[in-house]
Amino acid sequence: MSVDSHKVMKSIHFALAESGFIRSASVGKNIYEKTISKSNVDFPIKICIIDPYFRKKPIVLLTDRPKDLPSLLPHVFFEKALCYLDDRGVEFDRYNPRYNVALMLAALDSLLGQFVSDQETLQFELRRELPAYWRRDYSDAVFMAANDSKFLFELFTRTDLNGVSIDEIILADSAHSAKAWQNKRRGNKVTKLSGPGFLFELPHDVSIPPVNWPPSSIAELDQWLNHARTCSVRHRVLNAVFTSLAEDRCCFVVFQLHQMLFGGLVSFTNPTAVNAIKRNFRLTKQGSRGKNKQFLPDAKRISTLISRVDKLEQGSTFMRFAINDARLTSIGTRNTTADKNLSGVTIAVIGCGTLGGYTASLLCQVGAGTGGGRIELYDCDYLTTENLSRHLLGVPYVGENKSEAIAHMLSDQSAGDLNITAHSYNFEVEDVRLLSQKFDLVVDTTGDIGFSTSLCHHLHRIESPVPVIYGWIDAGGLAARTLLDDYRPRGGCYGCLKQRSPDGVVAERFQLFKSGAVLPEWKPRPCGLGGYMPFSSQASVTTSGLVQNLCIDWANNSPSPRFRHISLDPRVCQTKNADIKSLPDCPCCRTE
Repeated sequence: MSVDSHKVMKSIHFALAESGFIRSASVGKNIYEKTISKSNVDFPIKICIIDPYFRKKPIVLLTDRPKDLPSLLPHVFFEKALCYLDDRGVEFDRYNPRYNVALMLAALDSLLGQFVSDQETLQFELRRELPAYWRRDYSDAVFMAANDSKFLFELFTRTDLNGVSIDEIILADSAHSAKAWQNKRRGNKVTKLSGPGFLFELPHDVSIPPVNWPPSSIAELDQWLNHARTCSVRHRVLNAVFTSLAEDRCCFVVFQLHQMLFGGLVSFTNPTAVNAIKRNFRLTKQGSRGKNKQFLPDAKRISTLISRVDKLEQGSTFMRFAINDARLTSIGTRNTTADKNLSGVTIAVIGCGTLGGYTASLLCQVGAGTGGGRIELYDCDYLTTENLSRHLLGVPYVGENKSEAIAHMLSDQSAGDLNITAHSYNFEVEDVRLLSQKFDLVVDTTGDIGFSTSLCHHLHRIESPVPVIYGWIDAGGLAARTLLDDYRPRGGCYGCLKQRSPDGVVAERFQLFKSGAVLPEWKPRPCGLGGYMPFSSQASVTTSGLVQNLCIDWANNSPSPRFRHISLDPRVCQTKNADIKSLPDCPCCRTE
């Protein structure tokens, strides 16, 4: 330990000593112990300082569980370790060790206060992080990609980037979707285990018992669900599970509590147990009306059956799993604070160059192409090696049409079936009526002033035009700009960003460069190759982020300000975001 570390550790030592902690005699370890009393309950606590700068949170252990408390407590892991602080929700100060100690002890005091609170508070805390106590292993790899309450599961083996084989379970709507997931995850062609699956929503006030929980057998699962708050769920779970087991040897059960998912694999291998299930959950022969009537045993008979088959299987009938939510609807809403995402919206992205590629990717990350919506891409250009320095696409797609390549890449990366279509041709502005008929929103990322102006011109001359978000990289790659044209009264259009003098001189409405700034230079090349403006991918990524945010704001009916600007260089003026007004002499939106 360095001299500085010794000095910091000394401050920590005195801060803990002032709070009554005594350093353990353990050689070479910074361990402190104290018994903390809360509401006449004694908590023997051990604190292990593993990093004096608190880059790693100190480990806090409850060395002996008080007898008067329930055997199951919230935020207690591996029997002794306390989860007293959210690692990502606090900020320790490297230069203030006493502050760090005070922050840690305050959080510990609050947690111990929860332990001695009323039973309902304890239950609330347990329910709030229920999957954390449910999981068997932190390496559980189960992914929920199904959108229905009935689905299928497949257990397969995939190979990670280091060549290691890993078992994984996918919960999917269909066999086709399951195979598509396996292909995306580098899975082998052999399915090791498969069967039906069922999703059940638990009541928000579900009780968590102090014993036989989390369940490791079907009998313990039944015991947990056999409660006043969950009895209706229990009936549906058992009938679905055992009716399924009468046909298959296994099935997968998923529980949902609020937005949390957890569940397990139910399986029986003992022949006597399997036959008992088939006898009790069977179908009669087809009746005169052409229907099979199902005989379901009553609750008492089910309990007897569960007890019997569980003994035959020696209790290993339910294998718990934590479940990763891979449903597109969940992924598309996780990182947006808005009420709505782009799920269910039909969107056209015109232009799949460096800006269009990043934009299409960001739109799909917030729900585009899901929930009955779709996203369609238009571009006739092909990816070359020259594009690799700032395009979303990489070497595997060189020589491919950009729109088709982006659609392929985004579909391949998507957790589920993405409704995305590529058109390997440029959209013709004369066909603007088609846009209004097919789409809710158009995103123009061509960066082509002539095309964008013509698109705006034609849309302002048809009945019921579709809203357009224009996104472009300006100032030679030193500014990012977006504009929503939703045809509001006296609202500015794309053409209103240019001012035209009586003698025909065109100038920027909002000044781009500061006075005296050295402007970026265009790089000419031989005929047929075309020149280019050198700039980094920062401009593309920033502009596509602006487009994404404006799309979300539009979807939530709060699009203001419709014109947005970000300067990426000191040479560029800081233009204020605003709902710009139309220019009275704009030839683009003036239709009289």
